[in-house]
Amino acid sequence: MPKISELFTQNLNWSEDIRRKRPEFFETLSKQQSPKFLWIGCADSRVPANEVVGLLPESSSCTVTSLTSSSTPT
Repeated sequence: MPKISELFTQNLNWSEDIRRKRPEFFETLSKQQSPKFLWIGCADSRVPANEVVGLLPESSSCTVTSLTSSSTPT
């Protein structure tokens, strides 16, 4: 499993590569999205994230990551 510092380095390398190839990429992307909130929460995969905050499905955007598959049992 990579260290967090390695992930940050990889992310920096990725963003620099994107900027070299497509200088307008991040500026264009920022104009396509304008969220008013960043919601970091924990939910069961059977319950949509918009439901736990009382929003309609089309009124929110959500990225779901399963942390259980990337954690080490202790």
